[in-house]
Amino acid sequence: MTILQTYLIKNSMPLWFSISIIRVSAIVIVCATALIVGGCTDSKTTAGTYGYIDHKGNFVIKPQFLDAHAFVNGVAKVETDLSPYHTVEKYIDKSGSFISAPPNSHAYDRILPTLSMADDPSTYEISGEDSLGVAFVNNRGLKMMPFSEGLAIAKRGGNSGWGYVDSNLEFVIPANSFLDARHFKDGLAAVAADVDDEGRMVSVVHGAIEPAHKKWGYVNRKGDWVIKPEYSSAECFSEGLACVSSTESIGLHAKRYGFIDKTGKFVIEPKFSFAESFSEGLAAVALEE
Repeated sequence: MTILQTYLIKNSMPLWFSISIIRVSAIVIVCATALIVGGCTDSKTTAGTYGYIDHKGNFVIKPQFLDAHAFVNGVAKVETDLSPYHTVEKYIDKSGSFISAPPNSHAYDRILPTLSMADDPSTYEISGEDSLGVAFVNNRGLKMMPFSEGLAIAKRGGNSGWGYVDSNLEFVIPANSFLDARHFKDGLAAVAADVDDEGRMVSVVHGAIEPAHKKWGYVNRKGDWVIKPEYSSAECFSEGLACVSSTESIGLHAKRYGFIDKTGKFVIEPKFSFAESFSEGLAAVALEE
């Protein structure tokens, strides 16, 4: 999820509005850069555009799009510049070649924008139940998300923190354990803790947390830390790698994203201004000057 998208969602902006703003922002940034050198240039040579990398971090499809989504069934939805002030949505295959819209292309409008947000409980709380296509269930006094690998993110009514329940709705990782949490994928879950200035974890409490104090790491199914909380953002593992950022944002594109393995080692260094999780062997990323 981009920084601007996160900001808009957390400030209760509708999903369609946040996506529209991001697209307009991308056009303005690209065209403003080009005007300095005398005109809106070809997007294939403009810094900050999107492309796709493999598991080694090599570009398989070079940066050339104004927006890019994950591959689903061999097809990805992208956005290109039609003119200096207009963009057009297209579809590509894994070679980067443009193809006709798939028969169920309308489904991509609902599914693809949610891939990077589908593991974020705060998105469900702010946007409302079923707003992203997956119900945020209230059950036996629990607020919980859909199950993944046999466990579901959950919390009790008034609690500010999250834990995990099993199919019997029993907490196997105590409620109120984490500030934020993601689904279990590949046996690990990304979770956030309050970490003080000296690197010590603080118990989950009510009230606002300073952004710099909210750090992400990964736990196993017992709730034990496998990768200590040290990242400013973290996504679920996918295809053996997880997208994380080790820096805080200062501006719109200040964060740098990379990919770690299950030991917490960077396999692909954090150098991207945007990155999606891997899907079907490729990840959408953007580089910036």
